Parts: sequence; structure tokens; C-alpha cells
Amino acid sequence: MIVIDFIALLDYYLTFEMDLKLLGSNLFSPVHQLSTMETIIVQETDAAVRDVLTIALQEGNYTVFSIAEFQEDFMEMIEECRPHVVMLDFKIDGKKSITICHTIKSVYPHLPVIAMSCNSNIHIVYDKFGFDGYITKPFDLDHLYKILHKHIPKLMEGS
Repeated sequence: MIVIDFIALLDYYLTFEMDLKLLGSNLFSPVHQLSTMETIIVQETDAAVRDVLTIALQEGNYTVFSIAEFQEDFMEMIEECRPHVVMLDFKIDGKKSITICHTIKSVYPHLPVIAMSCNSNIHIVYDKFGFDGYITKPFDLDHLYKILHKHIPKLMEGS
């Protein structure tokens, strides 16, 4: 089981990216990523968690569009980005993420929506609210990648 050390991973990423910039390369540019990787939209209110999750997903060869909050035009973002998975921060009672999940599912019923939560009951309630899966915080990278691999092929087959 691998549990992310957020500070160490962020420090590693910043050092690695700085070294690449000194060499004149930017492997993390969206143009580079869009041509070869599956796309994930990550909505996470905690900036540190959002940054580390973005880095971990990029290291897993995913294109990541990360946001703190969904704005009114979030459906346009989904239309433009064409994600393979949407990951939502399921806070305390999850009311906002449940509403967003239902909105997404009403337009894109086959688009996997994953709840991310530190709530102890998320494993019991996620499917009741329309989510396709859940990831507990703190993240176990092996579990994170397993969940994503489980849902991305399902979407590809449903298209």
C-alpha cells in the first residue's frame, strides 16, 4: 500500500520541473499531454491536496485539469475537455458534489464520476448518490490508479 507523502511529492515535483525548465523542456505542458493521455477533471477545494493529486495523476500519464470549485460554466468545461473521468471533492455532507454529479450524469450518463472524501462512510453512500466510485483521503496511489483503470475502459466501451 502506497500512501502519498504530500510534501515530499510536491517538493520532488517542483525540483523535477525546475530541472526540466533549465534544460528547456516542459513535459507537463497541456499540448504535450493532450496528444497521448486520458483526461481527468479534478475538483478539490484544498489547494495542497489538489496540487499533489494533479502531480500524482500526471506521473500516472493522465492529462489533468484541476479546479478548486465548479463554476456555473462547468458543463462547458466538460464539453471542451472531454474528460474520461471527473473526480469531485465530497465534503462533509456532499450536497454540492451530489448536485454536480447529478447534473453531469443527466447530460453524460456514461461519464464516470468519482467521489473523493475523508468521510468514514463514503464507501457506503457513494453509489446511493450516483457516483461510479470513490477514493478515500489520504490517497493510496495503487488504489487511485486501480479505480481510474476500472472506469476508463468502461467509458471507452460505452462510447
